[in-house]
Amino acid sequence: CTGGVHRSVVIAQWLGHFLREKGYRVKILHRELEE
Repeated sequence: CTGGVHRSVVIAQWLGHFLREKGYRVKILHRELEE
């Protein structure tokens, strides 16, 4: 991990999954994703 960048992506995905299970509509956009 460089500066926590990958970690924040994983946390966003985990949180999105958690909220979907609670019935929320979630859309995750990664703004600065390196190719």
